[in-house]
Formats: sequence, C-alpha cells, structure tokens
Amino acid sequence: MTAQQSSFLNLAPGDFVYGIRGKQKYFTVLGSCISLVLWHPASRFYAMCHYINPQTPPGESSCSLVKGRYADQVLPYLEKQVLKHQINPAELELTLCGGASSAAADSLARHYQIARLNIEVAHEFIRKNQWQIKLEDTGGQLARRLRFDSNTGELEVVTVYTRTSSYE
Repeated sequence: MTAQQSSFLNLAPGDFVYGIRGKQKYFTVLGSCISLVLWHPASRFYAMCHYINPQTPPGESSCSLVKGRYADQVLPYLEKQVLKHQINPAELELTLCGGASSAAADSLARHYQIARLNIEVAHEFIRKNQWQIKLEDTGGQLARRLRFDSNTGELEVVTVYTRTSSYE
C-alpha cells in the first residue's frame, strides 16, 4: 500500500457516506456496481454510494436500516439527505460511474444483466428527481477506480485496464 493510497478510505461494495464539509478522502473500485457521487459546492454537502444490485431481493427482510447494497434503498435515502439539507438539486454536481460487464453478458436473459440494470435504475432515479448528470462514465467492459475528496469535491475517475493494475 502506498502512502497516497493509505490517505483514502475504501468505500466497499454496499457502503455509502454523506455529510457536510467532510475531511475524509474515499476510493472505490467498480465493476458492474454503480457509484453515485453528489457534491454541492456552496454548502460542501457530499454523498457517495457503491451499490451492487438494482433491487432488494424478494424475501429479504426489510428492516429500518438502509442497505447500501441495493439501489432501491440507498438512492431514495440519499435523496432524503439532499432534501433534509435543503440542497437545490439544480446546484448538485452529480457523477455516475460503473456498470461494466463482459461481452458475454449481452447474451444473458435481461434479469441476469446486472450491470445494465444497475445503470438503468440510476438513470430512472435521476430522471424522476430531475437531477442533472455532470459526468457519466458507465457501461463498457472495463472497471473504474474512483477517488473522492469530501472536503473539496474533487473526484478522479480512472479506467482500470488490467487486473494487475495497482492503485497509484
């Protein structure tokens, strides 16, 4: 682990964070998962999630705890945080990344195309809320690595070309 990497906290699959004037830097690596990053420059409100699946599986117990693994739980929760902090959605800088899949995934039945479904759910949610995407890097066959500074809103998105790439 490099010194630069150790200054970043890993936002693991299913994790999400939000707040005002954060002091932490986060990184995550996305394959078929999606990361939605929200930044409001005026208030320095931030939010970032790393969801795995578009919907909570049938039969999974629903409890009061939000599960960041599922778009249908974490995205509405982040929307509530935007409203709670009285953020004007038109002022949000929204980045949407992830949703990579293999070429073979196109031949699968639609309900098995998780990457595609993850992207579609995000787009639908963003449209429903009339939010605007500042940057989108979704689809394709390559993973992405994200670094986000919750203090400055600086976001770096890097395409991962090989499995042996190191985090540098």
